[in-house]
Amino acid sequence: MQYALFMENKVSRQIAINGSDFSFTHSGEDKYHNATTEATIALRGIYHQSTSYQSKTATDGSVTSPKPSPQILCLYKDGSKVSKGDEITVNDKKMFVTGIEDVQQLHVVSQISLEVIDG
Repeated sequence: MQYALFMENKVSRQIAINGSDFSFTHSGEDKYHNATTEATIALRGIYHQSTSYQSKTATDGSVTSPKPSPQILCLYKDGSKVSKGDEITVNDKKMFVTGIEDVQQLHVVSQISLEVIDG
């Protein structure tokens, strides 16, 4: 319990100092699966990217190319409002949410994974 409180305090201070405001667009549906009006979900978090590498093999050899994985670190209470498929625009790039992870299963910090929409 002490660790969870420490983590929440540490992350909330970092978000207050280095964080940015983000606005997600959530498209809902009614019980008949008809699209309803879009809702906006606002939260404050820290945007960052990790890079994974993909290896493509051909008959002549292989090519390794980087694939960026954009993410937003936020408090769990804010991250729990976001759903998979919600959309956001960051640095003029339109993205959608691919997953929300509860960091260390403590219900303190969330990691929102994003993917750039091609187009």
